[in-house]
Amino acid sequence: MNMHNFLDGVLSARIAVDEYSVPWMRINSPAGPKSLDLTDRDSPEYLYELYLESTPGPESPKKQFLEEVNRRRLKAKFELPATQQSLRIAGTIERIEIDLGGEEEEVLIITSEGHAMGRPRQAFVRPLSMLPLPVPLEMDQDRLRGTWLRLQSFLRLSDHQMKLLTGVMLSAFLPLKEIPVCYIRGPEGAGKGVLTQAIKLFTDPNTSPYQPLYGGTLAIVEAMRQNRVVCIDNISSDTFSGRYSDLFAQLSTGTTINQPRKHGFRGSCGVSGSRLVVLNGIDDFVTRSDLLSRAIPIRLKGLSSGVLEEVNSVLPRLEQMQHQVFSSIVYLLRKVAARYSGTYVQTNSRMIGLVRAMAACEEELGWSRGAFQRALAEECDAARLDRVEEIPAIVAVRAMMEGRSSWTGTISELLTELRRYAGSSGGSNCLDLPRSPVSLGRVLGREKVALESVGIICDERRQASKRLRTLLRKDRLLSFSGDRMTG
Repeated sequence: MNMHNFLDGVLSARIAVDEYSVPWMRINSPAGPKSLDLTDRDSPEYLYELYLESTPGPESPKKQFLEEVNRRRLKAKFELPATQQSLRIAGTIERIEIDLGGEEEEVLIITSEGHAMGRPRQAFVRPLSMLPLPVPLEMDQDRLRGTWLRLQSFLRLSDHQMKLLTGVMLSAFLPLKEIPVCYIRGPEGAGKGVLTQAIKLFTDPNTSPYQPLYGGTLAIVEAMRQNRVVCIDNISSDTFSGRYSDLFAQLSTGTTINQPRKHGFRGSCGVSGSRLVVLNGIDDFVTRSDLLSRAIPIRLKGLSSGVLEEVNSVLPRLEQMQHQVFSSIVYLLRKVAARYSGTYVQTNSRMIGLVRAMAACEEELGWSRGAFQRALAEECDAARLDRVEEIPAIVAVRAMMEGRSSWTGTISELLTELRRYAGSSGGSNCLDLPRSPVSLGRVLGREKVALESVGIICDERRQASKRLRTLLRKDRLLSFSGDRMTG
């Protein structure tokens, strides 16, 4: 068999160029339909190995075969228009398309009427590292609740934490622009790694479940090309800088990142950040309000030594649960597709799309109305209060405002005043405070929401030639205290 008959006939090779200007070759491999990144130098070698396996006496030598693959790559790179290719998820809330990544070309289509396999409306890309999701089983309310109780018991989660985990897993399949950041924190041995791997296994299984944090924006963008759910393990406050905090806050709201094209004609291409990001670590590494307001925090408690288990012993049991859990997720997505347009919520949360979707399916889980919304509000407020105690400037402001209803002065006068209270503010000292008035002003501006959460309003106004700061002491204000639900 010559190489042209093999590529066009046996593999049904088709090339498309994605929005990153990367040419992908879609093939029918022995393991099912796959997408090969033709900029990877190993891809042509892999194609030639398939050629040798399927052809007893290959008519085309290796050099000629590799040249033909390279010729097709070059023509695609310079001649084909760039088209958006979805990874795992596409469509709308009313019609969700999920690429299971198995041997079939069809995708799972979820509507209000049910779910079925069918032809996709959107082009999908399947990296070689993608592992398949199972074809879902038919579920009903009783089987759904039973599956959820077994999963909660296995992961040793409270009712509160299980509500948050449900929101995290559903957000991985919802075609929303705003996707939350899941922030898992707990002491050593609390089960952070097991919970992270469970989320990855049930939503986007991959041969490489974790991604490294180092490498900056380009490394994160590369991880987004290969994963629908990006998991980063063992983060500490030393490695998670403000740059990463800002980046993940931007990605959670669907910000488009302009990156230079690596291939084809020069220029830039927009990379959409619609991915679920799961972060876990021991430290309280999420220290900025902008990221915390876009996060679903899950705080785990340490387990006793008698119940600690190795991750390798837990994963096989999670894999046994994968079919039932994924089928339950599909069942919930059907309810979301049917009720989303008629469900309305009033909330200060930035993740209003997810809150609305969860409100549409809470009844199936036996939860009270608005249960997820309240759990998210309480957890975000608790996480915000925890981190307030770790910001020296806010600790000193709270100590200064004890017994006062208000204070007014310049930022320089405020810094001088705070230094007097720093020594008596729960372990902080003046060396921990910002060194200049300008730095203090930046901290107060960035942490305005955190100040409000402990009942202190910071206002700024100009009077004559001075810029004055006014601190007002009020009852504790919570960012989610006014949440209501209708519809």
